[in-house]
Amino acid sequence: MPYWRLSEMIPKLRDLSSRLSRPSPSGEATSFILSSLKAQKRKILLGLLSLIAADLLALVPPWITKDAIDLISARGNLSQILPLASLILALALFQACFRFLWRTALFGVARNLECDLRGKLLDHLLKLDTPFYARHTVGDLMSRCSNDLVAIQEMVAFAGLLIVDSSITIGSCIALMLLISAKLTLVALIPLPFLSLVFMHLGKKVKMRSLEVQRELASLTELVQETISGVKVVKTYTMEELRLNAYEEACSRYMESQMGLAGTRGAFYGLLGFITALASVIVLGTGGKAVAQGELTLGEFVGFSAYLAMLSWPMMSLGFMTNLIQRSRASWQRVREILDSHPIMPRGYLPLKGLSMDVEFRDVSFKYPDSASWAIEGVSLTWPEGAVVGITGPVGSGKSTLLSLAARIHDPDRGKILLGGVDLKELKLEELRKRIAMVEQEPFLFSETIEENLFPWDGKPPRSYLEDLAKMTALWRDISAFPNGWETIVGERGVTLSGGQRQRLALARALAMNPSILLLDDPFSHLDPETESAILDYILTAFKGRTIVLVSQRLSTLSRAHWVIVMDKGRVSEEGEPRELLKGGSYLRDLAIRQEILEVFGG
Repeated sequence: MPYWRLSEMIPKLRDLSSRLSRPSPSGEATSFILSSLKAQKRKILLGLLSLIAADLLALVPPWITKDAIDLISARGNLSQILPLASLILALALFQACFRFLWRTALFGVARNLECDLRGKLLDHLLKLDTPFYARHTVGDLMSRCSNDLVAIQEMVAFAGLLIVDSSITIGSCIALMLLISAKLTLVALIPLPFLSLVFMHLGKKVKMRSLEVQRELASLTELVQETISGVKVVKTYTMEELRLNAYEEACSRYMESQMGLAGTRGAFYGLLGFITALASVIVLGTGGKAVAQGELTLGEFVGFSAYLAMLSWPMMSLGFMTNLIQRSRASWQRVREILDSHPIMPRGYLPLKGLSMDVEFRDVSFKYPDSASWAIEGVSLTWPEGAVVGITGPVGSGKSTLLSLAARIHDPDRGKILLGGVDLKELKLEELRKRIAMVEQEPFLFSETIEENLFPWDGKPPRSYLEDLAKMTALWRDISAFPNGWETIVGERGVTLSGGQRQRLALARALAMNPSILLLDDPFSHLDPETESAILDYILTAFKGRTIVLVSQRLSTLSRAHWVIVMDKGRVSEEGEPRELLKGGSYLRDLAIRQEILEVFGG
């Protein structure tokens, strides 16, 4: 086989090997939960032992009460009754201590697991790529990361507890009831087989209703998140009533789903209560007759009734546990959909060290998900290392898409993008992202201080370094004017800053990375020409020798480029030096005429 064929197959074989060796996502999730529980095995053991002790202690008072009643019936004196009463009180005190221990231990384990699972889920979300987020709304993901995790935590907290508690209580109570009267015990248990029919019929309905509730809650969360995030647009276009109506409709759908779930649960618990009451009625009739005929003592009948009453809680808890498990299964299904998702884009394995920063698009085509048309089609071009490249063209011509492909926010559907002659897909993604900085026209800022937004990474650089970046982006005067200076909170998405301040802060953040390739997607649209010119002077001087790509509709910006590319309908329609493109009927000349600044180019 020729060497060049073998070299092309190596990355494919590596990718195939990594996919085959990767464990199943569900197995990863299950293993994570098991490892988290294993790390807390001492707490679990303490909680279970305390629970068993509390349950066993709870069985003693009814038996003592049985003997006490029989003593009273036999006209026993007070000196015989008081020790029994004191013993019941002492047992209650010990039982309270053990209850405290198992609750703090077992519920603490569930809370720690919830915390671990939240970290695992966010870590996994941060590793997923753009196509995943195109398929899921923010509200849906927020619901899965909050309400669904709470349901899972409750299942972990209560399921083991209820299984152990119910098993011990049911087994022990039935054994003690058999000791008192085997005949009465068999009669009392006649209605219990109907419980299985209730579980089978209504258990599945609970899960379906729970899934519906979670979906409607996700839609409601998304609507609230969008409304609050876009409150300026809502107020500007007087959309308050429209959004309120949409919110009320979403609330109505959510309430209907909740009421459906509540109705199913109500039927579930109602039938359980009826079956338990039916058993009590049978015992009252049969046991009362046995007492009247002298087959049972009054104390035995009271003790038997006490143990039967103790059985009602485990029976009800079985219903609660069934509801809890079905709800948590629905939530776990939604969480696993995230954990089962894996990045489509390969992470790469080759280091960037020693590579040149030449960027080459080789017959690249790209289509956004659910789009019928190509955003980029058959594009071939080169950005030489150290060049200042300008990109312009009509709205929707593919300018921003070119930059997102170069930064590997997306991967091309056809063709290749090469860095230093190596396909971007083969390069380590983390290293690539550290070498390329991108500033968008509408940048995203975190709801933190100016300093934390400018330098969000670990380790604080000297304040003088941050001040130099602020001066380079004409942000220093604005920061000095704020009462809290660098500690000014910018608000959600930078709401307290103007559009120009947000752009300059995002630009300073990109420069703080000291990138080898700087991609600027029209980041000066909110700035006046003088401020833009001053910032560009700083950048072109400080980053001389680095590749800088400028997307803009301003001739004053494009005039700084060594090479200008004109995009139209996803294709390169023209490219060349700015002065050359001004000759003839080019897009750049039309742009210059419209802006009446043709003299900038001397044309």
